[in-house]
Amino acid sequence: MKYLLFFLIPGIIWSAPVTYYPKQDLPAEFSYLIESLQLYPLEEKERKALGNKIKELDQMLSELTKEEVYFLLKSEIYKGLLARPKLKNQSGYYNPEILKPLNSILEVRIDDYHKFAQWLMYAVYADLSQSFDSAFYNTFVVKKKTGMPLKSKNLIMMQRKFNFILPWYEEIINSTPEEFHESIKDEMFHLLDVIKMKMKDLIKFSRFDKFKIDPDKKTLTFFTTKSLEAAKKKAEEVLGLTIEERPQTTVKAEWIPKNAPMDPDPNYLPPDVLPDPVNDW
Repeated sequence: MKYLLFFLIPGIIWSAPVTYYPKQDLPAEFSYLIESLQLYPLEEKERKALGNKIKELDQMLSELTKEEVYFLLKSEIYKGLLARPKLKNQSGYYNPEILKPLNSILEVRIDDYHKFAQWLMYAVYADLSQSFDSAFYNTFVVKKKTGMPLKSKNLIMMQRKFNFILPWYEEIINSTPEEFHESIKDEMFHLLDVIKMKMKDLIKFSRFDKFKIDPDKKTLTFFTTKSLEAAKKKAEEVLGLTIEERPQTTVKAEWIPKNAPMDPDPNYLPPDVLPDPVNDW
């Protein structure tokens, strides 16, 4: 909860009378992104722009099927997070001992991070653990030490996973919670911009009816709002209200990339154009 104090002190609540909360029928990754973005200390103009963007997303989400919503939101978040440059020297990280400092953070300091950061950290830990527990791990290490090429599909996939995950690992263990929050802030806002752009393109090229945002629409379908009157409350009271009103989903159990249960639509027809697939491992 300390991270909330860090964000509230600069005046985030004073300029943010309304906070948007995604409903449970949206992917957990996206929900954490929206919630956590609103915890940053933003200027009034920035916060208003973020609110308008969320309201526009709400209208566009209403134009898509559940399958399209889940595919687009998840794929764009993962593509964005996996785009970090590979570490120049990562050979020293091919050791399960590197999990100890990350595990220590998860056990002792996890509440100092906002939900999107928590979700990302659990994902990094779980993916690294999976690699070290793999039946191909020992062969991978031997080949890396001897300079032998990785030829099998499983070994190549393991190398790709390390390439994607280790930059995040290094930043997490070498940053304070405050530093980590600041380092991913721009990426989080960029993710939201990309999601909005891809969603707009999907609607444009897969629907015959022209879609236009209604700037006067007041009701929301995929989000709920809460008003916070900071002028009448102490910071501690606002903290308590914020925690209670946030969805009570456990981040640790929700990091796994998966589809939420969805009833299949027998009349569903796939769109002619889909977003680019995620470059997954």
